[in-house]
Amino acid sequence: DNMTPSVLDLKHAESVFEVPYDLSQVKSIDEYMEMMDEEDPLECQIPEVNKGFLSYMIERIRTNTMPTGNDLHMTMVKLCDEIQIVGMSCEISAELGRMVKDLFPDQKTIFLGYCYEDDYYVPSKSMILEGGYETDRSRYLGLHPGRYVLEIDDIITRNALELDGQLSRGQG
Repeated sequence: DNMTPSVLDLKHAESVFEVPYDLSQVKSIDEYMEMMDEEDPLECQIPEVNKGFLSYMIERIRTNTMPTGNDLHMTMVKLCDEIQIVGMSCEISAELGRMVKDLFPDQKTIFLGYCYEDDYYVPSKSMILEGGYETDRSRYLGLHPGRYVLEIDDIITRNALELDGQLSRGQG
């Protein structure tokens, strides 16, 4: 019987990198205070989210502790020369997952989201430009003060290529 188990020589690399927020739409404390009296100021139809996000923003401005970006995690595991797994934190849009897979045309890349503790949505540049739930309203649940910057695709691409480079140089 030729059922000899294969030995995997797994190589992996990981990184944590910041994706900045576009804070150009942050309002003043007075504007947020006025919004507290509105029925659905964020148009998310969930009163607790409205009040929670507005309170959060007021406190961040008051204490000068506004976050400027959000950390994302990425891990790359090479199963063999032809197959790799790339995992990221959060709910990564399918468009970003496809973008990462397309960086490595000579390999079969399995892309996974939700690989760390964070569960908020991460849209692509084209989605940010289009607007909508994923780029606007979903960020209220995660208490993100602004949309991600338009350079998000480039930031994720750069990190995936850096991890691949580390593994290619035997640093994994």
